[in-house]
Amino acid sequence: MSADASLEELEARLVTFTEQLQNIHELLQSDPTNTEFLSIAKDLVEVIQLTKETIDLKVNAASSSQVTESQKTQEPRQESLTLELKYEPGSVVEALQQGVWYPAHVDSLTSDGSYNVKFLGFGTTAELKEDALRAIEVDEDQASQLPAKETITEGFKCQAKYYADAVVYPCSVTKVTELGFQVLFDGYGNSEEVPYEYLRPTALLQSEVGPNTAQTSPTNAVDGATALAGAATAPKVAPAVIHKPIKIPENLQILPSDTEAEKERKRKRIRAIKSLNRHKTIDNERNIKQHDWKAFQYKAKKKGLKKGVSGVLSKRGSSMFASPDTVQGRVGVVGSGQGMTTFQDTRTKKPKHA
Repeated sequence: MSADASLEELEARLVTFTEQLQNIHELLQSDPTNTEFLSIAKDLVEVIQLTKETIDLKVNAASSSQVTESQKTQEPRQESLTLELKYEPGSVVEALQQGVWYPAHVDSLTSDGSYNVKFLGFGTTAELKEDALRAIEVDEDQASQLPAKETITEGFKCQAKYYADAVVYPCSVTKVTELGFQVLFDGYGNSEEVPYEYLRPTALLQSEVGPNTAQTSPTNAVDGATALAGAATAPKVAPAVIHKPIKIPENLQILPSDTEAEKERKRKRIRAIKSLNRHKTIDNERNIKQHDWKAFQYKAKKKGLKKGVSGVLSKRGSSMFASPDTVQGRVGVVGSGQGMTTFQDTRTKKPKHA
């Protein structure tokens, strides 16, 4: 390496060598035992170290006035960078990847204003711009009903937001992690790592079906006029709520270049989403049946039908299991105890002559 190179040339070389070393590290991730890549990486590390030492010598050789002036110009830059910092390192945000917002932890800030984040539940890292991050929306009323983060332990019952569809589901905490909590969603069987900001109190558990329809007042009217009056006050049946299935994100597609661990992680996520969609399909079928039955009841009320003893809307009539009118009758036998039917003899009889 030439010692006569200018400071600008040395800095340009340092950037080039650093980029080459990053490329070699990416290649080593797919083939960590490649001796050629390891040798190149070792040489690049030595060259980078020598370049840094040469740059330090040239900087120290500069006049003290130039160094002082450079420091004065750098201080406002650092202050402005601190003022423009939107997400502090150590905070939890949501990061956009392949059209899906994932919970992530801000690890550090780069020199160009980007953020190094780590995705919860995946363990992967990424360098993202500020527009690919957003703060997690937290309801203050709900947050006040949760215990402190430090007091939550295994077995804690709560609700948590699922990143795939942003819907809150009941769950229980199975493990306290470094960045949040490992929760198991009730009825679905999939486990996810979520931040504290994703938790919700169980007291706010509401039916996912939607707003409850007002219950119709039971009517035991004897005449048709009273039944019609009850039907007039009964509200109309709300349409059945159909839950949309969750689309599998593109980043969960298994690629040939993925490692076995990465493939297994993606398969686990896909199975969890498919299980959630299967439960939603079952809920949709149940909601449709409930809606059809309520619609039938509402239609029957409008026609003036009365409510029978069994609770099913039907025309009022005597039951075959009612008590018989006579002691000779038997319960459950139609016409029992009434005797045989007698008919009048209508034949014409001629008088007999002696």
